[in-house]
Amino acid sequence: MQPPGSGETTPGGTKPCPYCGRPILVKALQCVHCKRWMPELRRPPSPPQFEATEFSRGQPAAHLLVLSILTLGLYEFYWFHRNWRHFSEHLGRPLRPGWRTLGLLVPGLNIFLVYDQLRMIADAAGRAGVAVSYSPGVATAVFFALAFLSNLTMVWALSLLTVLPLLPVQETLNRFWVGQQPDRPMRREFTGAELLAMIAGVSMVAAALLGTLAG
Repeated sequence: MQPPGSGETTPGGTKPCPYCGRPILVKALQCVHCKRWMPELRRPPSPPQFEATEFSRGQPAAHLLVLSILTLGLYEFYWFHRNWRHFSEHLGRPLRPGWRTLGLLVPGLNIFLVYDQLRMIADAAGRAGVAVSYSPGVATAVFFALAFLSNLTMVWALSLLTVLPLLPVQETLNRFWVGQQPDRPMRREFTGAELLAMIAGVSMVAAALLGTLAG
């Protein structure tokens, strides 16, 4: 038996491992016995580990505008739900986002819920020293006035404008979350779910227009 590390090959196409002395193939890169890599080779580098970026809870106001219009206002329900969920986690209070979102479908109660959320955001921003660029009462009044006018005049396009009083709220939220999550960047791209929602909204509008023209 050859001593470990002799490096001599045998007629069978094997050579002793320079570490444990057991026979391995001449072209082996790693010993099958002791699992050590051959000295003439460096161990292949591990593949780079990519960590998923954690984004802040902010959202570009332009994204809110586009998503609301292209989903025919349905995105606003998710927007309110997301804010309740975020503040429930941030404040450590059981705000019950799901029940509150369902409450938006109840006339009268929805006015209170919208005002309560906008006031909660303004209060939290004020305590954090963040400039509040809207009035909760005025924003709530404009939001429901636009919704009421769209129902009264049967001009459904007016309902798409309900997002306008929410834009300064989103800008206030962005400033607030920058202060709370300074190490997290804001997502600037639409997510896959948001793109699907916009495509579905555009498809619904196109189908409605085609149906009107065909009739």
